[in-house]
This record gives sequence, C-alpha cells and structure tokens, in this order.
Amino acid sequence: MVLTNKYYDGFVPERGLLTDDDHQVISELKLFPAKIAKSIEAYRYREALMDVMNLARLGNKYLADEEPWKLVKTDEVRTKTIMNIALQIAANLSVVSEPFMPFSAHKLASMLVLDQLSWKDAGSDVLLEEGSKIESAQLLFRKIEDSEIEAQLKKLETSKLKIKW
Repeated sequence: MVLTNKYYDGFVPERGLLTDDDHQVISELKLFPAKIAKSIEAYRYREALMDVMNLARLGNKYLADEEPWKLVKTDEVRTKTIMNIALQIAANLSVVSEPFMPFSAHKLASMLVLDQLSWKDAGSDVLLEEGSKIESAQLLFRKIEDSEIEAQLKKLETSKLKIKW
C-alpha cells in the first residue's frame, strides 16, 4: 500500500501481461479461502489461522521476489502488474482474517476502501478495481515494547506463585 501511494498516488494500477510467477501466485491465492473455511468448519482454528498467515507470507514473498521498488526505475508496466496483484492479496487478507482479527481486518478494508465484502468474494484476484483509490497505509498493529512484555511475564509469574496445588 505504501508503494502504491508513493508511485501511483494511491490509485490501484492496471495489470499488464502476467508472468508464470504471477499466474502461480494468483492460483495459490484462489485456494486459500476454501482451505481456511474447511479448517474453521472442522474447528481447527489454529490451522485456519496459519493459512491466513501463509496468505500474508505469499504476498510478502511475492513482493520480495519481484522487488517492485527496484523495478519501477526500469519497467513501469511490470511494476504496475506486481502492485496490482499485491493489493489483491491484501484485499483478500482483509476478508479471510476477519474471523480472527475483526478490528484489524476492518482497518485494512478501510485503507483499501473495500465495502461490503463477504467470504464469497474471497479468492478473487479482482477485488480492487483498476483505477480505484486507496487510503494511506497505517499500522495495523502497534509495537509492543519489551517493558510491556516483561511486565506481563512478571504478572504471570506472580499469579503462578499464588496458585498452590
């Protein structure tokens, strides 16, 4: 989202010709919603959440492999395609993460200016229309400082000491 705002003023870029890698990523994207739903329906929530995280990893790996921040200097058309696909993955994350992180999913959907998406929409590689405007990226999660972690660990340790078997 940051790169889309930086390079394209927040407008979803148009998609050009797809490479084999693009087709592979889109094929994988389309499988996630059914996989996640199947795990949820079988009460395997940890497995479902891992697949949500794997979808995020798919997007991160795609961006890391394609390096649009370098490519933008030499191949604008290819960069637009990469950014479009990456945004489609983010849009799908806003749908499939909702059962686990409803507030973060809503915040992501708001940044992407997505309204009224439901599970049946997930798996699509065209949730965001080319030329539509997204908002500026914001942090979805605040950083937890080491001091906060230490304080919580001390609380847990104290409560463990109070429990007598």
